[in-house]
Amino acid sequence: MQDREIEALYLEGGYKPAPMPHVEPAEEPIPVLEGLDDIRMVFTKDTIDAAADWYTRNLGFNILMQEEGFYMLTLYNSPNLILECVKARELESGQEASFIFKTNRDIVELSSTLSAAGARIEQIRDEGFAWFLDFMDPYGQAWIIMREKGSHLS
Repeated sequence: MQDREIEALYLEGGYKPAPMPHVEPAEEPIPVLEGLDDIRMVFTKDTIDAAADWYTRNLGFNILMQEEGFYMLTLYNSPNLILECVKARELESGQEASFIFKTNRDIVELSSTLSAAGARIEQIRDEGFAWFLDFMDPYGQAWIIMREKGSHLS
């Protein structure tokens, strides 16, 4: 049978399926960070493994795929963080972050945690609607983390 034939039998005699009840989603544990797009970062061969370990321990990423010189790390509900190996002379370090991650964690607490893990905290900014944490991880990658005000309980 084809799909339209199955649908016709299903609706035969005027049957109308009951509307789906609205169900509140179960409270999921919220990861340290949330974001939208995959992020690509480059590392040298001697730093890529340590960087992947740092991101999983301190920022809540999980390893989705791992090959020599390549990692795909993921968070609940995106983004993926792509780590790739390059030759040392091709490495560009210290660029500003071109992405913003969201967090539900207290920004000052997160700042302390990341600092203790070797990150260099650049600044915490109050932009009215949200707090922003700018930091440089131990591998020279710049990050911006945002916590919206009033949308989450402390």
